[in-house]
Amino acid sequence: MAAATLISIDRHSELLRSVGFEIEGIDDETDAWGAILAERLCMYQKLRSETETAGTPSGHDDFYKSYVLFVGLVQKKLMGGSRFTALKST
Repeated sequence: MAAATLISIDRHSELLRSVGFEIEGIDDETDAWGAILAERLCMYQKLRSETETAGTPSGHDDFYKSYVLFVGLVQKKLMGGSRFTALKST
């Protein structure tokens, strides 16, 4: 499996400009993602608890552990996301 490479907002902007885009706006969505992911994690934890109480499989542990890690990385701002508005220069 190939290793993923994360790039910064500035590097992403450079890459867009290098192929002819003019950046009109950049919105850092990391805080919003952190809140949404935290809500989803609470939902998943509740569902896992309910299924365990019912004696049914509670889901794949590796997925759960990975999701908890992902949420933590976003909330610590070690990972995140941005929305770019850009126009192709003519």
